[in-house]
Amino acid sequence: MDQESVIGLENLHKSFGETVVLDSVDLEIHRGESIAIIGRSGVGKSVLLKHVLGLLMPDSGDVWCLGTKVNGASLPDLYRIRARVGYVFQFSALFDSLSVRENVGFYLDNHTATPPADIDRIVDEKLRQVGLPDTARLAPAELSGGMKKRAGVARALVGDPEIILYDEPTSGLDPITAAAINDLINETKTLTHATTVIITHDMASAYKTADRIAMLHDGKIIFDGSADEIRATDNPYVQQFIQGRAHGPIDPLFIK
Repeated sequence: MDQESVIGLENLHKSFGETVVLDSVDLEIHRGESIAIIGRSGVGKSVLLKHVLGLLMPDSGDVWCLGTKVNGASLPDLYRIRARVGYVFQFSALFDSLSVRENVGFYLDNHTATPPADIDRIVDEKLRQVGLPDTARLAPAELSGGMKKRAGVARALVGDPEIILYDEPTSGLDPITAAAINDLINETKTLTHATTVIITHDMASAYKTADRIAMLHDGKIIFDGSADEIRATDNPYVQQFIQGRAHGPIDPLFIK
């Protein structure tokens, strides 16, 4: 039986001015899998994610998410897609003026008719799920960096999403806290069975959380395979990146 595709990028092109960010990108992501999209900072990984949600539209090519063609979709259709997708921002993006409870319950408070008592129950459940019990009344300023990441995951989970998008989930964390966040990503996938997409330049995170790894370089997907396959590839661009070498075909000083 063929695997169900839940995200599809077909010949995707995106430029900002004269800068080409995505150039003929083709990528298919299947229901229930976990994929890491790796690449240097600034290569367009987050731009790719924003196309999945219709926050950006391609110059050409097509984007599919959960059976709907995103480019050309109506605003109500885009809202329906986004309601089925959880997004974990790179630096958590918690609202400083809101409590943890208000941050985690923001979607339910503002975009559903869920009664406040039910929202409180759901928020408490999701906070326990990410290892943050009894934190609902705290302010974001009272949380450590790792706790903010967990609160960001809890916020992404309140709508019981079918897909969870993680944008650099270990960025800015020490190695021990980063390892704990990687464990949380795996635990969340096991518990929810959600399709998991991780944007990262952290190879330890990619190896630990992903069934499959795709590398974006110079606007194209230049590798797509398993962790064992990426370690074994003879592609010099991939090998330079995954080994973190300064010398190789990728200029370490070049910023696109």
